[in-house]
Amino acid sequence: DLRSHYPDTGAYLTEEEEHLRQRWGQLKLDWELVPSSRVLRQGSRDVCVVDYRLVHPDGREAWLELLGFWHRDSLLRRLEHLRTYGPSHLMVAVSTRMRVSEEDYADIPEQVYLYKDVMHPKRLAERAEQIATKVQD
Repeated sequence: DLRSHYPDTGAYLTEEEEHLRQRWGQLKLDWELVPSSRVLRQGSRDVCVVDYRLVHPDGREAWLELLGFWHRDSLLRRLEHLRTYGPSHLMVAVSTRMRVSEEDYADIPEQVYLYKDVMHPKRLAERAEQIATKVQD
């Protein structure tokens, strides 16, 4: 029940994220892009914050974490956590600027979405079809 005395100015969105939201809204996709702040425990010392839920009308969900411009070591650690802790319906969007290679995620290719400059909603929706599951809260 704590409340800040600072005004709520909203969350910062990167250009890539703004573009994704804008394009998603323009397309007629079966999947809805829903902002999220779900925190997933990954081991005893790490967490993952889900940036978006991709929600299908039939109740399936896929979760999306945007990794942006992390250091390569941090990225490799995140991929290892994805392998170890999952969940299997979580995908990470990784900029190709991170110099990630297919060898880095060969065992979890459906959970890694690479993008160069912009994320493509149709491709993310296709990926959601591959990994989505019914989610119980």
